[in-house]
This record gives sequence, structure tokens and C-alpha cells, in this order.
Amino acid sequence: MRIELVTQGGFAALPGLNRPIVLDCAALPAAVAAECQALASAVRAAGAQAAPAALRDGRSYRLTITAGGQAETYTAADQAMGASFERLLQLVREHGHR
Repeated sequence: MRIELVTQGGFAALPGLNRPIVLDCAALPAAVAAECQALASAVRAAGAQAAPAALRDGRSYRLTITAGGQAETYTAADQAMGASFERLLQLVREHGHR
């Protein structure tokens, strides 16, 4: 499974901050990979959310989860984000690469 994170808004427009972060779950320790799998399943189960409303200096996040050759994209924002999305976002930032 591969997860790509794109951040928009806020300070993400500064050079280098808006480049995607990519996480290859196959390269992770087993426990972290299992947590990513479980969180990705929870994000998928929650389904697509409505596009977040614009918020001055707020950020929005787009996670693209690719597994089995199929890619699905999910979006959330600082002001509207589920716990599973937030934790998966944290893991991608911690273990992913630009």
C-alpha cells in the first residue's frame, strides 16, 4: 500500500512545504504497517467527506491511498477531520518522504 499526502492552504504555499509526502507501507516495520492498514480501512469506511469550507490560514489535506493497483483520494481540513484520518496523516508525516 502506498499513501500520498498533499497539503494545501496555510503556510503550505511556502517553497518546499506543498510537495507531496509519500509513504510506502511495505518499507515500514510490521507494527507501523499494520496500524497504517487499519487506519486506511477506517478512512475508507468513513467515505468521502464534503469539500471543506474555506478558512483563513486553514489547511486542507488530501490523502491518496493506493492498494492493489486502485487509488482512492480522501480530503479533510483542520476544522473537520476524523480521528483515523488525523492519525494516518501523522504517520505519513512521520515515516514518509518528500
